[in-house]
Amino acid sequence: MNNKITDTQKIDIIIPVNNSDFNDDISEVELDKIGNNFTGLMKERWFEFLLQRQSNDQIHKISSDKKLWSKKMGYHGYAIIRDNRIIKEFITLRN
Repeated sequence: MNNKITDTQKIDIIIPVNNSDFNDDISEVELDKIGNNFTGLMKERWFEFLLQRQSNDQIHKISSDKKLWSKKMGYHGYAIIRDNRIIKEFITLRN
């Protein structure tokens, strides 16, 4: 079974977050490298995701906790963080 998804997950809710839940903000250079590793629709969606940022937003890696992975509901991806809230997620892997 292929765990990679071919499209992004749409998130219409704003979720409060704790800054300690995320890795450091990702640099512009790294964001371009990440996007260039995708192909086709995923690459297109990645750069659409980046266009949704505002000037003070940050992008962080996200991952569900071990409990969700053990229930086959885990995911990895990236999130746009604005004022300590997740504004948009880009999911790159699910199990």
